[in-house]
Amino acid sequence: MSELHLQLEHLLETRRVDIARRVLERAFSENPSDPENHYYAARVADRAGDRAEATRQIGQLLTLAPDHVRGLSLAVELARKGKDLALAEQHALELIRSHPEQGHYYAQYALVMLETLHVEKARALALEARRLSPEDELAHVVDVLTSIVMGERDRARHDLAELVRRNPDALSVAWTLLTVLEADHRDRDALEVAKEIVRATPDDPDAIRAVIELGARTHPLAWPAWPLRRFGYFASIGLWIAAAVALSIAAHTKNLSLAVWVGGLWIVYAIYSWTYLPLLRRWIRARGL
Repeated sequence: MSELHLQLEHLLETRRVDIARRVLERAFSENPSDPENHYYAARVADRAGDRAEATRQIGQLLTLAPDHVRGLSLAVELARKGKDLALAEQHALELIRSHPEQGHYYAQYALVMLETLHVEKARALALEARRLSPEDELAHVVDVLTSIVMGERDRARHDLAELVRRNPDALSVAWTLLTVLEADHRDRDALEVAKEIVRATPDDPDAIRAVIELGARTHPLAWPAWPLRRFGYFASIGLWIAAAVALSIAAHTKNLSLAVWVGGLWIVYAIYSWTYLPLLRRWIRARGL
């Protein structure tokens, strides 16, 4: 590794992006065709939050050096962050095929599988990552998260809070997993992850809000509203139609008792659907997490 690349490594570790950019300009001026320059350019852009430029630089790097291991590893992360999970899987498999003894690449693949909700496969990959590279931080993170989702919390040897203190990226991974679980309507699993995030960052208001919201949605008193949460407007339309049909039948048969029951239940359910979440949120907040 050249002196300039050593400087870039140090600057990136200390998050001094502006200085890293100036060093990078010098590196390109001295050797514009060096693949390492594109690798560090991608890292600098990623650190600065410019994912499009980071992806462009990685593309140039892999064109010049398709087997660049660190470049492929970064490509996995960039593709995963950009939600191109098929490309992330492709790069992860390339790394595993070329370096089957490196647990870190199994851990990267496990994260991709978590985001596609192939939880059992992610768990198997996480265990293999821990077996191959017991000290790898990402393997620890994935081990903890897959344990939570699989309901095997006691099997995790490292608490998420400890991992976040050692590796801040663990928190980002946990939030990503929580978002994916919510999108798949797996609120109970998402709640377990949210609780771990609160344990790791007890002063984070977003984490506290997530626990309150997920706690309200998974409370037994919220179960009658599950169709509305799961199917949204379609469930509402279905309830309107069902109530209208039942009232029509009651009117046609002149069954006053049925009409009273249907109308009463419909009104009670409507009031419940408007009020259950605010009330549960207040109760959970007052009770404490």
